[in-house]
Amino acid sequence: MADQVIELAQRRLEQRRQEQGTRGQHSAAGDRPRPGDVAIEILDRLQRSAKRWACRACGEELTQDDLNRPLVGAVTEPGFCTACVRRAIERGRKQRERNIVPAMRAAGASVSHAQAKLADYAALPHGAFAVGDPPGFTKGHRGYLICGPWGTGKTHLACALMRGFLIAGHTARYVTAKKLRREVNQTNSDRASRTEQQVIDELCGYDLLVIDDLGKEGTMTDALKSLIHDVLSERLDNLRPVVITTNLPLRGLTTDGVFYPGIAETYDGGIASRLEFLEQVVIDGEDRRQAGGAS
Repeated sequence: MADQVIELAQRRLEQRRQEQGTRGQHSAAGDRPRPGDVAIEILDRLQRSAKRWACRACGEELTQDDLNRPLVGAVTEPGFCTACVRRAIERGRKQRERNIVPAMRAAGASVSHAQAKLADYAALPHGAFAVGDPPGFTKGHRGYLICGPWGTGKTHLACALMRGFLIAGHTARYVTAKKLRREVNQTNSDRASRTEQQVIDELCGYDLLVIDDLGKEGTMTDALKSLIHDVLSERLDNLRPVVITTNLPLRGLTTDGVFYPGIAETYDGGIASRLEFLEQVVIDGEDRRQAGGAS
């Protein structure tokens, strides 16, 4: 191909000289064009041939925008038009939605919460759940702190948010605060298979982390406080969202002369301060368990 390009470039240079009525000085190489002219000719031919490239899926001619588009979604090779890329991404989304129950179970959700949907909460006054991709998460959104009494559907809502992440092709993990305490305790065992730092790294590696029932993990330890503090700091600093459910308010409340501790008193002010970055959602109402719904 190089010889053909050089020959074509030489003919074009001769044509330009004739049109200008002058001839340039020939080099000792015998009228061979300069390297710069060859490079220009190669680029010109590539640009012209690119216009004739066809989409590998539908056969339609590729536009320059198609050729310049970054690779996204499930499409890992060039040569596809924008419409086919969008169709491939949508096919992947539908496939993940069909397989969402095993995906939810693999992420840690229980059988009863594996089919949770945001549509179950249509009556909630939170319009943010209807926007973003995944739903409920616009770019830079740091997550939710879902508060409310027992049985009002906090876990169900958290799993519904996680469902959207998995359908969108992201990774997610659901874990209860009680299980977190067990995992921390196991790292202090002589037979521990993981260190505390490895547990933190795993929890921070998912695109979304759901911590359920914060405040119901039982005996509080300094190691658990440290782990929760480190996980929240790492995730929030790197814009990786987290969803937390709890029966506790952020800070303690006094009702009828009785003080009820909140997260700040149960854990510490540092953890409560970090949770203030999350969008707070308060769910009231009847006990869904008694009404036959998922909590």
